[in-house]
Amino acid sequence: MARIKHSGLISDIRGSIDNLTFAIQKAGVSTVRQKANVIANPASSAQAAVRCSIASLAAKWMSTLTPAMRALWNTYALTKPGEGNQDGGILTVIKGNGGIMSGFNAYLMANQWLLTANLAAITTAPVGVVKPTPPTGLAATWTTPNIVLSWDTPGTKKAGAKCRIWMNCHQQNIHRQLIYSITATEETMDIGNVRGANGIAIPLIDLPGEYIIQMDTIDTDGTKSGPSQTVQVIVT
Repeated sequence: MARIKHSGLISDIRGSIDNLTFAIQKAGVSTVRQKANVIANPASSAQAAVRCSIASLAAKWMSTLTPAMRALWNTYALTKPGEGNQDGGILTVIKGNGGIMSGFNAYLMANQWLLTANLAAITTAPVGVVKPTPPTGLAATWTTPNIVLSWDTPGTKKAGAKCRIWMNCHQQNIHRQLIYSITATEETMDIGNVRGANGIAIPLIDLPGEYIIQMDTIDTDGTKSGPSQTVQVIVT
């Protein structure tokens, strides 16, 4: 923030011009600052889909779930006090660094896990169930124009469980992103693209660099494993 000294021609300036905002403080001092960046709302079709699904789930929480169902989700939210998202748990910062989710937020998170894995949403909280384990034995090779990824089926999972594949590349400024969800027993996947701005698919062959890949498992009951080990592969 900078101060402004008025000339004889300008005694008052307020409002925004381009990316600058002018204001007068309580002490009568005129200031100018750069506008804060505003995140596009939404920035992509994928963001729009997530927001629509959250809105739909929130509506069902009130209209479809019974008080007994909501109470069970509250119970479920209290069963994972020491687990964070990386452990397949529901620890959050909503109520501070050590806060625990409400049943409503646990319900939203479990269903978002399911929806990102192309599995059906649930209304019954997975209280007392055994969560899945991540895939093991990840291996990746670059065979132009694809990364060929392979893994061993998770040891603990339910029928119909899905594995999610995550990938990033620092050299290309590609942040960690969900690439695919695939049936856990498939054990192989050819990856040929990543998502760029606005969700546009970009061929890997156009983006050489070191890619880091990781997986997790989503069970049909709304539980999630922790992350698998990572695997690196050089795209040339």
